[in-house]
Amino acid sequence: MIETIKENYVKKQLEYEESRREIENLIDRKMMEIERAERSIQRNQRKIEKLDRPFWVEHLVEPIAKHFTEEFGLEYELFGPFGLRAQVSIYWRKDMNKSITEQPVKSLRLVPGDLSKGELFYETGKVKKDAQYQKGSIGYLNGFNKELKPLPNSFNEIRALINSND
Repeated sequence: MIETIKENYVKKQLEYEESRREIENLIDRKMMEIERAERSIQRNQRKIEKLDRPFWVEHLVEPIAKHFTEEFGLEYELFGPFGLRAQVSIYWRKDMNKSITEQPVKSLRLVPGDLSKGELFYETGKVKKDAQYQKGSIGYLNGFNKELKPLPNSFNEIRALINSND
């Protein structure tokens, strides 16, 4: 009788050890899969870090500036992005060795909108009717009282928006 009890225990112990080994092997295989996946994730994260994100000034603003450079026969210079609105100003002028304050210039001020759609706004030069920022406040200094409108999709319409002091 005791012998049967011992045999049953030993049998159960062996079954337990075999089941445990099988489960531990499964765990080991899954851990190896996880380690491979983690290495793959790290490789892909490094690839993401090496990607060149298109800079909106370079790919949206500069082509507009270059287009009118040829049309006006003037060189351009970009200032910005500045402030909370990330405003960029384009100035076209004849002599790049002279300041924009020392010669006639043409200019356009642009502010990014939803860049996932390539959206740009231009500053109209007007103050918003519902202007709410006090002179000297951060909002005032960053131009939040100034009216913005969507930049047209036509060079002819954009040409009409370009300010000139000639």
